[in-house]
Amino acid sequence: MSDLRLSKPAESDVPEALLRPIPTGQKRIAEYNAALAVLPPPTEEELAAPPKPIEPLDMAALTEKYGGDPGNSSHYLYMHFRVPLGCHRDELQRLVQLHGARWIELLGREGYVVIDVETKPGLYPAVDFDGNQLLDQRFWNMRAHVSLPTARPVEIIIPDTILQPMPRAGKRGRK
Repeated sequence: MSDLRLSKPAESDVPEALLRPIPTGQKRIAEYNAALAVLPPPTEEELAAPPKPIEPLDMAALTEKYGGDPGNSSHYLYMHFRVPLGCHRDELQRLVQLHGARWIELLGREGYVVIDVETKPGLYPAVDFDGNQLLDQRFWNMRAHVSLPTARPVEIIIPDTILQPMPRAGKRGRK
């Protein structure tokens, strides 16, 4: 019968990094500080020179590159609710339809236009608001792809009395 225990390797066979492990963040900071220590000090000309001005950002180019379609206001909203664990498929479908219909109605009242809805099982076990695990329930997740309706121009009429300033009083009071 063979012995399955591993023998302890000689200390010379173990890499130095394993002998004294350093957490990754501390290692990066140490490398950065070591690189700073090697940099030569600034010369007199560099110290006397005025600071380089920061070039202004081209917001139009940045918006074109990263902004996306300005007419597309669609995004995703998420909701989850609890369902009993081990319920029958028909009961689960009824609960999903009930909660989904309520949520879509609420989104409609808030002004969203619902494009698509996806449902899928969520976290098990479910957790209540106090952080207690509910072993007989699980979460069910819903994701709605929604957009806001296109804004319409609105005309606001301001009375002339608001636009015309009141006459100023003199220094010693009203005349």
